[in-house]
Amino acid sequence: MDVTNLVYWLSGYLEDRESLTQNEVIRVKEMIREVISIKPVKPSDADVKKMVDTLFPDLSKTNE
Repeated sequence: MDVTNLVYWLSGYLEDRESLTQNEVIRVKEMIREVISIKPVKPSDADVKKMVDTLFPDLSKTNE
């Protein structure tokens, strides 16, 4: 199943429903996890420094 098929499945699954049971919510989450996989991102030290410099320029100058 790809993302497009997931959207069609989810649309049909939710059709004519006002709410979901806890088990149904778990099922939807499982289906999403099966289709959409986001790899964790580990920023490098240089990336972190750049983010700090950008977001907190006053702090980055004191650490030099």
